[in-house]
Amino acid sequence: MVLDANGTDADVTVQAAITSGSGGAVTITADDSVSFTSNGDITSSGSGTVSVTSNTNTSDGNSGDGITMANGTLFDAGSGTIVLQATGGNGGSIAIGGLKTTNANATSSVSISTVAAVTDAGDTDVDVISGGRLVISSATGAGSGDSLETTIVSLNALNSTSGSIQIAESTGLTIFKAEQSAGAGNVQIVTTDGTITVDNGGAATNAVITKSTGTITLNANGSDKDLLINDGITSVSGAIDLDADDDIIFEAPGDITSTSGNVSVTADSDNSPDGTGGALTMVDQTVINAGTGTITLEADEDIKLGRLVTTSSSTVAVTITTVSGGVIDNGDTGSEDIDATNGRVVIDAKNGVGSTVGVGDSDLETDAGSLDIDNTTTGDIKIDETDEVTVIQLDNDKTSDSNAATGVIVLVAGGAITVANSAVADWE
Repeated sequence: MVLDANGTDADVTVQAAITSGSGGAVTITADDSVSFTSNGDITSSGSGTVSVTSNTNTSDGNSGDGITMANGTLFDAGSGTIVLQATGGNGGSIAIGGLKTTNANATSSVSISTVAAVTDAGDTDVDVISGGRLVISSATGAGSGDSLETTIVSLNALNSTSGSIQIAESTGLTIFKAEQSAGAGNVQIVTTDGTITVDNGGAATNAVITKSTGTITLNANGSDKDLLINDGITSVSGAIDLDADDDIIFEAPGDITSTSGNVSVTADSDNSPDGTGGALTMVDQTVINAGTGTITLEADEDIKLGRLVTTSSSTVAVTITTVSGGVIDNGDTGSEDIDATNGRVVIDAKNGVGSTVGVGDSDLETDAGSLDIDNTTTGDIKIDETDEVTVIQLDNDKTSDSNAATGVIVLVAGGAITVANSAVADWE
């Protein structure tokens, strides 16, 4: 089935349902705009592509020749792919009612391309339901200010100029790419009940990117739902906030980098501190480098470190908190576990700091301006400092506490040790 409107100001307006059986494709094109009322559904019972293209003649019509689906409009392509395009000099925004396909194409089962924005037309339907990958190419935002609701397998989104990328996923998804290639727009991807995996298949570029002050927020919600960082995430001066209700796991290529944005990573973000609420694991060779920004790591269970780097001079340059676990050296690639020469390293743990053998040496290797470490229950505090350091606190629980720890404190430094306060217990 083909509908094609040609000529100056030639639009297509669909006010009644279109149905295609036996795998037939549906193709709608217009030199100007294409619009659908709430009754203008497209239904395909087979595997044919549903394709809608506006602005096919870029010299005809007005500017802003886009595609508008009213709230309640649904394109159901069966097992076929869906392609929406509003590109070229006069192209406009694409407003999504509902797009649905069981197509499992791992490269592109739903493709949306526009020189303007991709917007949510309403909440009668989930904006995109797909058995494969959703591909978005936009210029002024994708779900910016009103997240696109999705139920998809994977995402490849590029926004080029202004606005943000905002996705609200009902289950779980793999982020192949979510990139703000210019401007100060943010990337925000949140699941209702599903794991988020960041994985671009080993490509040389990072998987999640913002420019300027754009922030990055990845939040995996749901019982036992994790955040898996298999490839890189980077910002310039925007904060990077990574959260999961259960575990967060970084593989070696899953580095986090920022020029000056603060980096926050929280496992057990639903706050169920029972010893199984959520662990934070950086494998050996994983690096979190916040530039001049601060680094904050939080978990219920153990926090296993690859390498943390910041030039921040803050008294909270690096903050590590585990409610029910210990802080563990998980590898020795790339110098110290914590490189915060100008600032303070603050650690609060329950079962030891550098006292449990991981992949690397037991001791935590640091290059810190100052140390403020408190361990409350079991295990030791063992720090191997590169050069001089100021001790604000090294407390393996005070002897007056009823749950006093039985472990020791070992601090070996390559330079002078200055004890600023008296909160040093069990010194060895």
